[in-house]
Amino acid sequence: MAKNVVKVDLKPIRDEIRKVQSELRKVKPQASLTARKTIDLDIKRLDDVAKKLAVICKGKMTHAFAGSDDDE
Repeated sequence: MAKNVVKVDLKPIRDEIRKVQSELRKVKPQASLTARKTIDLDIKRLDDVAKKLAVICKGKMTHAFAGSDDDE
């Protein structure tokens, strides 16, 4: 039986990560010293997630699966 392939574009996720990073950078000057450190860590973690998505999926996430025997 042929496999079905589903392709999902990850660009919206990447764009949302960048948007959140930008918003965190805007509120950072208004935050306390400990909150600034937390914001820096959050920005770095989001950057790591974006890099891992780019490396693992190369911009697209593709999943192949076998179709079911049932005709629904």
